[in-house]
Amino acid sequence: MTIFASSTVGTVTFANDASEQIDQSIKNSFNDIQSAVFSDPYDALPKYKVTKKLFGKSGDHPDNHVLRAARRSMTSTADLFDFPLGQKVFQPNGICFAGHWLIESDSEYTGLFEEGTRVPVIARASVALGGTLQKHKRAFGMAVKLFPHPNPDLPVKTANLFVMNSLGGVKTQHVLDLSMDNAPALGALPPMNKWGTMLRLQRDFAKADRELSGDDSEIAYRPVDALANINSRNGNALETVYSPTWVRLSIDKHIPKMDQDDFRNELRVNQYPEEKLVWHIDVAAGEISNKKQARWQRIGRLELTSSITSKTCDQRLHFQHPLGQ
Repeated sequence: MTIFASSTVGTVTFANDASEQIDQSIKNSFNDIQSAVFSDPYDALPKYKVTKKLFGKSGDHPDNHVLRAARRSMTSTADLFDFPLGQKVFQPNGICFAGHWLIESDSEYTGLFEEGTRVPVIARASVALGGTLQKHKRAFGMAVKLFPHPNPDLPVKTANLFVMNSLGGVKTQHVLDLSMDNAPALGALPPMNKWGTMLRLQRDFAKADRELSGDDSEIAYRPVDALANINSRNGNALETVYSPTWVRLSIDKHIPKMDQDDFRNELRVNQYPEEKLVWHIDVAAGEISNKKQARWQRIGRLELTSSITSKTCDQRLHFQHPLGQ
């Protein structure tokens, strides 16, 4: 059983492993979360490693740390969480951003996909396991936390988007060459010495997903219905919801490529023109198994205008994973 309590430091509410209840009413403002994420930058980039020593016991043992983390990631709405292991279990090395989610084209989709939407975001780009360098097979992805109200000082319940390029990772000189979506392909297999680690992670995350989503859920697919169900002007739930099946992010072709060995250095926004990174937002609908036949529609941009590598980014920032379908 995953256990949480909520507490408050200043005006920021976060969770910890101290109570038997999960507070589903946790709200924070964009400005407060941005302040926390940018408050404790590293002096040098850390090299967090994912090893089986972190995982604890296997199966249904109460000290199965991976299974507890998987359950928490799908149930806790906290934006900040003090991770009990001192790092994320699956994607510990990341870089965080602040910016905006902008929808500029009309479509049939509702909520945060509706034309005219402009809301602030906190995003975290990361790679699975510990390989951060160009020589590694990097399973690159991004979590985007959207604050569904134009007022950055207003506490709101956030919505979270998860996209990856591939589950197993690929070798590439620039991670900006990689498009990401919410139904990533398998990609390359991890290095031989990481197979046991990856299989354990996949097994426990799949178990948690089946417990909460049902036996037939697609483990690799993360639905985006929650984004379509929120009024971007007041944060309220909508009565009528039309959601795309897939969301894809791809970098704008005018963004130059920076030859940095570690992806975190590659993505520092202050080295780019106008100190900005821009990903296009494409959406499509269809049967989950037919992504290859998707008819993509470009509806907007994700603009990230500041970046940080920090302890809070890696050790406290929490994104609720949507349940599978």
